[in-house]
Amino acid sequence: MAIVERAFAELAAANRTPVIDCWEVGIDIADRNLTAGEVVAMLRDRATGQSAHSQLWTETIRRAKADAQPWLLFAVAGSLPKLKWATQRALTLHGGEREDVESTVLVGFIEAVMCCDNTMPRLVRHLAEVAFQRARYGGRPETGGWEGSPADSGSKVRLLPFTSPAGHPDLLLARLVRDGAVTQLEADIIAATRFDGMHPRLVADLLGISLAECHQQRKCGERAIVDVLRSAA
Repeated sequence: MAIVERAFAELAAANRTPVIDCWEVGIDIADRNLTAGEVVAMLRDRATGQSAHSQLWTETIRRAKADAQPWLLFAVAGSLPKLKWATQRALTLHGGEREDVESTVLVGFIEAVMCCDNTMPRLVRHLAEVAFQRARYGGRPETGGWEGSPADSGSKVRLLPFTSPAGHPDLLLARLVRDGAVTQLEADIIAATRFDGMHPRLVADLLGISLAECHQQRKCGERAIVDVLRSAA
């Protein structure tokens, strides 16, 4: 989470020009033009008024889905208090390494952003809860999954290129592979174990690699996804 905070702080310090005309997109607030820092401050602050708060979240997620950066970074930065709480909840319930749990929470949040209905009520609460559930059922190296995680479905490993509906998190992985941010193997493992709920041991067997390598490839891929958030800075 500290990486995201630093990345956003650097971006906000370097760019003090307005990034959104609120009146143009129908957000009812007194300050028409907001800088990056002001956008994130409002996303975090419910005191700005429930209607304006919801409208700004809706527009932020719409832009994050349409053009990723820098709006995906704004969304993550705006939800950091909730994501930190989600991380702590997962650690308290299941233990694990904080860095791994934080990465899983961030990946879960990005997944939720890419496939959610940005007009839904209580949007940010929904996104944070999905991120928590992803961490709750995320993999631990020694067990392959949190206690109580969904059983393996026996499905096959999916291979890129993905052919998913618009907005599906698979499209995020496909974009990252195309841009060279993650490898095809890393994306396949993340898709199979995180999206489809397959047990890492089964995925490793199907791919012809060791369980340790499967975990390592997934960890590298997920950390690369988190690093994408830094690129906006």
